[in-house]
Amino acid sequence: MHSFSARAWSFTVGSLCVALIAAIGILQSRPVAAAPPYAVTYRGAAVTTGVPGKPFTINWVVTNTGTTEYSGVKVIFHIPDGLSHSKVSPANASIIDDIVSWENVPIAGGKTFSPSLTLTVEKGTPLTTKKNIWVEVTGDGMENNSQNFSVTAVATQPTTTTVTTTTSTTSSQVTSLFTAVYGRAPTASESTYWTGRLTDKPERLRMFGAMQFHKLLGISH
Repeated sequence: MHSFSARAWSFTVGSLCVALIAAIGILQSRPVAAAPPYAVTYRGAAVTTGVPGKPFTINWVVTNTGTTEYSGVKVIFHIPDGLSHSKVSPANASIIDDIVSWENVPIAGGKTFSPSLTLTVEKGTPLTTKKNIWVEVTGDGMENNSQNFSVTAVATQPTTTTVTTTTSTTSSQVTSLFTAVYGRAPTASESTYWTGRLTDKPERLRMFGAMQFHKLLGISH
C-alpha cells in the first residue's frame, strides 16, 4: 500500500494551487469581445407591417459605429418564406433565391450604407402572421453583427407621420414625432429631454432628424 509523505502532499497541493491561479489569470487576461462595429437600423420611418399582395419598400441604414474601415464587408439580407422581393437598391446586389447581399461595401468609420428592398407579403397569408428578415454584416477581422426586422401581415397599412420643413414643432407634437421614430411612446424623462430641445430644434424636420440620430447611436435619455 502506497503512502505520501507530508512533504509530497504539500508539494502536490501547492502545485495544483499554482496551476489554478495561473489558469484564472489567463482567463481574466483574455480581452472581452467588443460590441459589433456596425449597426443596422431603419432609414426614415420604420416599416413593420405589410398588406398581403401589396408591395412596400423598407429602407435601412448600415452604420460603421467605430473608427476602423474593414475590408471584405458584406451586408446580407435573408428573406423568409412567404415574403417575396421585387426590387433592391443599390442594384449591384447579389441575389440567390431569398438571399440578397452586397459585397465589398466600403464604409469608413462613422459612414453609412443605405440599402432598400421592395417586398410583398404573399397573398393568402393569415393576418397577424409575423415574418422575420435576418440581416448580417460581416467583414475581415471584425466582430459579426446580425439583427432581425419583423413584418406583420395586416388588413390595411397605417398612415405615416408627415414631417415638413417649415412648420414649427409644438410640445404636444414631440410625442407623435418620437413615436414615429421609435415605434413607442416616450418615457417621462425622454419627453422632458425632447421638449427641452425645442429651443434649438424648433422645426419638425430638424427635431425628427435629431431623434433619428440619437436612435441610431443608441443615446438614451
